[in-house]
Amino acid sequence: MIVLNAPTATEMSEVIAFSGKLGATYDPSAAAIQSVDFSIDTIDLSSGGHRVGVAAKQNGELFYDFEPPLFATDSAWLSDRMQTSLTAQNFMTVPGASHPDFSKAGAPIEFGFFNAVSSPAGSTAGTTVVGLDNWYVTLNTSPGPGVIPLPAPFALGIVGMACAAVAQKRRAWLAGA
Repeated sequence: MIVLNAPTATEMSEVIAFSGKLGATYDPSAAAIQSVDFSIDTIDLSSGGHRVGVAAKQNGELFYDFEPPLFATDSAWLSDRMQTSLTAQNFMTVPGASHPDFSKAGAPIEFGFFNAVSSPAGSTAGTTVVGLDNWYVTLNTSPGPGVIPLPAPFALGIVGMACAAVAQKRRAWLAGA
């Protein structure tokens, strides 16, 4: 959790928390990440408003994507709140300007989401209650050097030939029985 600053009469206060799934880590050395898609369902249960979005943790550093902002401000469930085609440049530390490394040289990355709530300057402490559900992160990767993607018809042809060979062996075995 990151508290950007304490509330004062002249400055707002904001709390940002990272949530992820334990053990759900991706190692980009397998294939570099080209882009990330994120989706989450939200509901605001307290009329306080709440900001959510995709987040990543790499080498102990937390990275967030605040654009486009996803706000939980509706008292009914909003499904498939999405952020799509995000690159490493969309993610940044808070505060700061560094980005995660999505290349094959990058360290393992844990993806999840962030929750952020803020209070205007001069306000008193309050409570915000939101529901977050059905979140997922999709990694769009690219093959690395030495990996040659096969066109779908070619791959299907190989599968078809393998099935034909098995069927022919089965027929020969049945004929001999």
